[in-house]
Amino acid sequence: ADGAAADALLAEAGYDPARPLVLLNPGGAFGPSKLWPMERYAQLAEHLIETHHAQIIINAAPNEQAAIAAVARAMTHAPLLDFSGRSNTLNALKSLVAACDLVVTNDTGTRHIAAALGTPLVTIFGSTDPAWTTLDCPREITIISDAPCAPCQKKACPIDPTDATFHQCMTSISVETVAAAAEKLLAGGAR
Repeated sequence: ADGAAADALLAEAGYDPARPLVLLNPGGAFGPSKLWPMERYAQLAEHLIETHHAQIIINAAPNEQAAIAAVARAMTHAPLLDFSGRSNTLNALKSLVAACDLVVTNDTGTRHIAAALGTPLVTIFGSTDPAWTTLDCPREITIISDAPCAPCQKKACPIDPTDATFHQCMTSISVETVAAAAEKLLAGGAR
């Protein structure tokens, strides 16, 4: 039933199965230190739309909707589905992840769902340590910050926000780095 509901949702949105379907998951319940900047998610979405004709789903948990709406606002192309402005359920998320060609996420539960379903994924790590949540997922590329303070395991960056090194564990990761990983997985073809 959840799969059929997800299929209906995609069809209603105008999903084209001939084009890649990419789910972006910019949130993270752990805290703000785990979040790659929202404007970078938007830039990544624009890049994937322009270079791969990707269809973008922006996922947001109910308590993240306001913050994640910044991704859609910063995009010039409208996402196929934007859950920062509508409700989503965990079961619907699972079905949508299963339909995707790629998931790009911070270190969150959505990462584990994608891995369990065999969906290729790019995971962005900054303040958290990937060694603590190692997955046996052959089609995952982890992007790990090389900031000297990472991983700190703090929920919020302890550096003064006026300091140039504030949140550097995530701000040091470029859109180009994440896009290259995404393109490598998209080039791998169907799951």
